[in-house]
Amino acid sequence: MTTTPHASINEQVRILLGSMEPVACRVDGELRESLVALERLINTAQAEQAAVMAEMSRRAAEADKPDARRSGSELMPHQSRSEFVADEIAVTLRCTKMVAASRYALALAVTEHPQVLAGWKTGDLDARKVQVICDGLRDVSHPAVDALAREASESAATRTVPEVRRWLARRVIAADPGMAEIRRSRAVADRRVTVTPLPDGVSELMALLPSVQARRVYDTVNALAMSQGTGDLRTMDQRRADALFDLLCGRAEPPQVQIQVTVQADTLLGESAEPGYVAGVGPITGGEALQLCGSCCLEVSCRDPVPPDPQLHRASCTGRHCVPPAPHRTRDGHSARSLRSAVPAIGSS
Repeated sequence: MTTTPHASINEQVRILLGSMEPVACRVDGELRESLVALERLINTAQAEQAAVMAEMSRRAAEADKPDARRSGSELMPHQSRSEFVADEIAVTLRCTKMVAASRYALALAVTEHPQVLAGWKTGDLDARKVQVICDGLRDVSHPAVDALAREASESAATRTVPEVRRWLARRVIAADPGMAEIRRSRAVADRRVTVTPLPDGVSELMALLPSVQARRVYDTVNALAMSQGTGDLRTMDQRRADALFDLLCGRAEPPQVQIQVTVQADTLLGESAEPGYVAGVGPITGGEALQLCGSCCLEVSCRDPVPPDPQLHRASCTGRHCVPPAPHRTRDGHSARSLRSAVPAIGSS
């Protein structure tokens, strides 16, 4: 497409779109193709805008260097041009500082992963997937981060955002199980419960809990809410809120719930640190999987002789002692173990 020095990008895109066949004249297949093409165009435009923001940051940092040299020390935030790039973006785009700061932070984060930025620019990735990848790679050590970034950008092109988050979380844990366990311990140490008064006689009760505990609490509350019957005129949200209060105050017996844990048999035997998986939660560290299974029992269960992944098992609770599984042979001659265990239900002995 021919451009002129003073033609705006918006005008060029408008002319390009205007040259296309009217939407009403396109057959169904062409409509779907247009939908995909426009989505990729939006992604590419957002990636280019992120590159512009990153360049604004680079230029601000360069402009700060002479002042830093003259002062002989690092500039204070209020003296640094870099500190006000987000403000400039907010004014230029006529958006709030919060929105500008969020987009600016993503622009800076994605420049650390050229493979991800390249996938964004080609339109294969959207901003939400890029955000998930950058967030997931934030704490990954340098030797593994480049390979993970490349794999993530390729994998994300054919996955939804939740799928990308789960896929990446598992690989980040597997890349450095020890560091993943340290991060988990630090996060769990920050657990807390807070209450925030709101207008009109209500308050917000918030609990930051280990993910598996939070899942168990929610499933228990939900099970009690679901047991009230069809004649109950309250909404499900109202039922859950009332169920939570009833459970905490001892006005209701907690129903039995199970949390399904999938983990490699070798992890339970201490021969591997591969991550496990909890339904409704996502990937967990091998250490956490061991803790969960150590709090209940394992029942050896020989499932399909040739399961899709012979090393995986699903947990279900029946007793208290952990019995190492007996290996059996698959058709290819490899040893496989199939185990069943489960996290104890809330209220169970």
